[in-house]
Amino acid sequence: MRARAAAGVLLVLALAAAGCGAPERAAPPYGVGPDGERLEEPDGEVRAAYLGYWDAWLAAYRNPGAADDGLAGHAGPPWLDAARATLAEARRAHQHNEGTVEHRLVGMAAEGQSRLVYDCVELSGWRIHDDRTGAPLPGQLTDKRRQLAVLTLNRVDGRWVVTNSRKPVPCEPRDDGRTP
Repeated sequence: MRARAAAGVLLVLALAAAGCGAPERAAPPYGVGPDGERLEEPDGEVRAAYLGYWDAWLAAYRNPGAADDGLAGHAGPPWLDAARATLAEARRAHQHNEGTVEHRLVGMAAEGQSRLVYDCVELSGWRIHDDRTGAPLPGQLTDKRRQLAVLTLNRVDGRWVVTNSRKPVPCEPRDDGRTP
């Protein structure tokens, strides 16, 4: 049960901060966000910053006890504090992640100075492991391995960083068989 709770906490942190989103609704078709927002192709700078955040997050969670988690250049408040709290909890629980997350960027929406990146993340190749045994923790969302992550990026000190996230929703197949 503790492993299942830890996996849930990690997914919520990695993909969503408590708040917006309707988890009971399926992800939208390409071009429209879950709340009807029009999506565009993420520009190169935002795309690079978003994917850089994921690389930094996965690296930090592989070794949650490292002195430098590498997140400062990729995340800003309040998200940076939440991410570091999750790493501290993983360290206390003797857990780390292994594997990769695949990305299929669905689009981007602008909200004032913020950019929301919509990404159908595939979590099948990513698992939380127990440091003491090396074994993956049981009960890690095996039925919901593809999630629509919506992360907010803002400019902080001249660069795009992740500052927040919405609750994930499933990436459901569209009529043409593709997922958003």
